[in-house]
Amino acid sequence: MSDKFDMEAEFLKFVKKNSDLYKTEEEMVQAFLKDVFSDLAFDDEFFDIYDDVDGNPQQSMELVDEAMSTTNLKKRQSLLKQAIEAWPENYDAHVLSIEPDTNVVEKISRLEEVYDEAFDKYFMQERDGWFNFEERPFIRLQHFLGSLYLENGMYNHALDIFLDVTSMDEYDGSGVRYQLMTTYTLMDDYQSALELFEEIPNAIEDEGMIIPLLFSAVLNRDEEKAKSLLFQLNSINKHVSKLFKDDFWPLETLIELADQSFETALSLDGYVYLATVITNILPLVTSSEYLYNYLKAVYSEIKSGSKFNYKKTSETAPNSDNVIAFPKDKIRSSNDELEKPLYSGLNQKQVKALVEYQLTSFEAFEKVTENHVLSISGIGPATIKKLKDNGVKFLDI
Repeated sequence: MSDKFDMEAEFLKFVKKNSDLYKTEEEMVQAFLKDVFSDLAFDDEFFDIYDDVDGNPQQSMELVDEAMSTTNLKKRQSLLKQAIEAWPENYDAHVLSIEPDTNVVEKISRLEEVYDEAFDKYFMQERDGWFNFEERPFIRLQHFLGSLYLENGMYNHALDIFLDVTSMDEYDGSGVRYQLMTTYTLMDDYQSALELFEEIPNAIEDEGMIIPLLFSAVLNRDEEKAKSLLFQLNSINKHVSKLFKDDFWPLETLIELADQSFETALSLDGYVYLATVITNILPLVTSSEYLYNYLKAVYSEIKSGSKFNYKKTSETAPNSDNVIAFPKDKIRSSNDELEKPLYSGLNQKQVKALVEYQLTSFEAFEKVTENHVLSISGIGPATIKKLKDNGVKFLDI
């Protein structure tokens, strides 16, 4: 196996070639793993790499596999507990043992305890990264905890974890580049995002790398880079036009499509991939009307084939011919002062929750009471306060 083996890229190739042969996700994944590791065949020799490891990794991994194949939650928890006892460093079992409906504060706290203990062990030894099977559960633990931080707006914590993964996994076999690019974008660290993009081979052909950098380029007024990235995105994905049909992002559609994770792989639908990438940076997407209207105007110019002046403009010249203006009906104002965008200050989970209840405009909120919004899972008094600060008014009865 090549040192630069990219598991994600190979899986997508496998799906594209064999998608008609399998009916379920499990069949597809098992067939892929068998194809990739056919020389190992997952027999006893496969576990020779764990000879110097405390515990029984083989038994532990088999218990995890059995746990995930049962629909009995009590039995699943029992099997995962046994898996941890058999091999305490099976961090996959630790992650899976946390039930999905666990409060996010408790979930993060429990994962941090596991992570701190694991980090002390791995920090003191030379690490080989993704190609050392013994380290994969730890790397997946890092991904999971880092993603939780990211979803909840804890960007600095997420960045620390993702940077540690890159330091130990030179060829990025785990695909952390996507989380890292997302983090830089959400933190408005344009320079770091640019540097990462330039370091990754074939990033210019990958929507998952292009879109976050494109959005960051727009908001940092790097118009030349933004134009070239949008032009490239349009050339590799025929569904870009669907993003710019209305006055704002089609949020409900994007979130619905992005939730179809396995269908994404099976269909290789370019629109689903766009949705997945965009929803990963929802806090940015929903907090800037400038971003959408700028991109829509530039896209229109690209499609028309006409020349467009992308000369860098001054922040003090908003009426310059080079600046793309917002449609006036998309800006809410009071005494000629612009109010904040609808979802400004909200994290990804909060935005998703509101969109699922079709609360996607100021007018929609005016038709529901504050108590109704408070009844939505994930929405609390702090969220209500942020919405009010953004200009939201609720139905008063």
